[in-house]
Amino acid sequence: MSSQKKKKRVGSPEKPLSDLGQVSYRSFWARALLEALQTPAALQQDKLSLIDLACITSIKIEDIILTLNYLGIIKYVGGQHCIYATPEIVTEKLKQFSGRGPRVSTR
Repeated sequence: MSSQKKKKRVGSPEKPLSDLGQVSYRSFWARALLEALQTPAALQQDKLSLIDLACITSIKIEDIILTLNYLGIIKYVGGQHCIYATPEIVTEKLKQFSGRGPRVSTR
């Protein structure tokens, strides 16, 4: 478990990221966010905020928005960001990242 998670803090790598760093982090963030969206707690909630996702994953909200936009499952509606993804969409998107990179626990 990362020290940020133990301390319940969110964080981000030093910016700007190199091209390779951006690809690596985006893949890591995508998998972490999709896995968080699949948890029983997330599936039972009617609404899950970006703050909730930041607390669950320890990823900065700015990086969450960029990653969910990359995944095509976030929209800006009425002055706020809304996540649009059914459990089936999340499962399908997660398959794209299932074999990539090392596994890191987000719990």
